[in-house]
Amino acid sequence: MFRILKLLTIPLNSELSDTVCGTLSSLLQELKFTPVLDSLETFEEMSKKLKSSCDLFIWNAEDMPKVIPQGIDFFFITGFNAAIIFKTGDSLLQTIRSYYCPPVAFIGGGPGNHEWLTIEAKNLLEICDIVFYDALVNPLIVASLPEDVERFYVGKRGDSKSFNQDELNDLIANHAKRGYKVGRLKGGDPGILGRITEEIDTLLKGRLSFTITPGISAMQAISSTAGIHLTQRGVCDRVTITTARSAGGEINNLLPFKDASLIVYMGILTAEKIQEQLKGAGYQGNMPTAILVNLTRSGQKVFHTTLDEFATTVNTHKIRPPGLLVFGETARKDLQRLPAPSPLAGRRVLLTGTDNSAIKASMHLRRWGATPIFLCSSLLTVDDQTITPEYDDVIFFSAKEVSDFYEILGGPKINAECNIISIGKEIDATFSCLFRKDTLIADNHRHAVDLLREALLYRLLE
Repeated sequence: MFRILKLLTIPLNSELSDTVCGTLSSLLQELKFTPVLDSLETFEEMSKKLKSSCDLFIWNAEDMPKVIPQGIDFFFITGFNAAIIFKTGDSLLQTIRSYYCPPVAFIGGGPGNHEWLTIEAKNLLEICDIVFYDALVNPLIVASLPEDVERFYVGKRGDSKSFNQDELNDLIANHAKRGYKVGRLKGGDPGILGRITEEIDTLLKGRLSFTITPGISAMQAISSTAGIHLTQRGVCDRVTITTARSAGGEINNLLPFKDASLIVYMGILTAEKIQEQLKGAGYQGNMPTAILVNLTRSGQKVFHTTLDEFATTVNTHKIRPPGLLVFGETARKDLQRLPAPSPLAGRRVLLTGTDNSAIKASMHLRRWGATPIFLCSSLLTVDDQTITPEYDDVIFFSAKEVSDFYEILGGPKINAECNIISIGKEIDATFSCLFRKDTLIADNHRHAVDLLREALLYRLLE
């Protein structure tokens, strides 16, 4: 059976309407349009007519108002610069819309380290038109987006002004309706305490599609970066995850967790109230407590304390978000399992080249526990600010890279503790001339990593 839609047309866009209707009819063979001519010429007038006696009208996409009247829905057909305007809740037109509007991609950005982004997440981000990103997303992830990807900050922080959630929900949906490939980049994993369901619900109301790409949550980084293993035989066999505040802003009921490890997100700013609640419930003041700050990032710190000293520790050390709290026996310092000292463990090594030698050097660095950072993809601009990657050591692969690095730094501004390695005497001579400092001279990329290991080993033994 044919579905007939009453199309409100005006001289302003009647030609556009005919073209789009032909396209929609060929897409859905059982679709027919009945034109309803009118002298109306403004979007507001058309919208009022739409609510009473017509199914849709077609408008020039570039002339679409920013604020859409209540009860009105739409989508763009970008190939014709056309906007289809229809009544909210029309299931047929919502279904047709799914053919033109790409799914919104919810993407987990990981706990902080920009290299903990998954391959799928990276691939999706590179084909987005616009990315809405949170406060806890590493700036280097945002900086590494292709130049033609629009970046839109929508962060929320407990101790500062936050982006309005309802406004964000509408922004995501409206950009999807306009045909944008939308990426919603969240810190950690989008499904863990990330308010993703509120954003999804807005899409579901309009039958807009979405995908979810999981990320590494901050909780999953605890064992590898803080040495705290949340489940241990004979100590703890379960984990409770919660956030300090409920949706209305009140402190969550954190009880009971008994012998489980209790992980509290976003609890640093409410330390006194959390301490009071746990002690009031009968938990002993000597219960092991750990405060984990900036996990996987530079400046990561782990504070081991007790429930009695928890709030005092936060205040004494002036600890600020982002951070996680761990309560329970697994937070004991004597159960902490950190790797044995290794010269390259945790070192951030800046590689100024991207050729085969640099790539092979990065593989050797990773094998020894270091984090290679490629300068070309890390030193970019976000919101008109240059994001310079943090590094501990540098390996140069050509003399030109030394000169470029000098210009980037704006002079010989380099940390005295930084190990500099040049692959070849020519590079060493260039560096010595510009920076007034000698380098370690390597024969090739493998030798460069060996020299770095040796230098760091000597420092470790001092």
